[in-house]
Amino acid sequence: MQIFKHVLKSLTLAFIATAALSAATVIALMFTKGKEMGHHVGLFGSLFFDAHETQTGSVMVGVGVENTWTLTLVFLAIFIVSNVFFTILSALHDRKRFLEQRAANTVE
Repeated sequence: MQIFKHVLKSLTLAFIATAALSAATVIALMFTKGKEMGHHVGLFGSLFFDAHETQTGSVMVGVGVENTWTLTLVFLAIFIVSNVFFTILSALHDRKRFLEQRAANTVE
């Protein structure tokens, strides 16, 4: 049951972190290029921001996923790191509980 909780927490954290990282990357691509038009790629080539001027003078903007494989690798990397983190945290918590019980038994 504890492994299932670690995996569920890690999946949730990886999903939220990947979504936040993707949103931050797109926003950074929008505002760091200034008035430069064109096709801009970010987050290891997984997301794109496309801006070009139409014949009427308006600016057409497009945002999307360029490479799903890279985005999946980012998700998996965050998932693995968070899963290791939660496992270590759980082991430390169990060790603390063990030491507290052992200290309580020796005091008596």
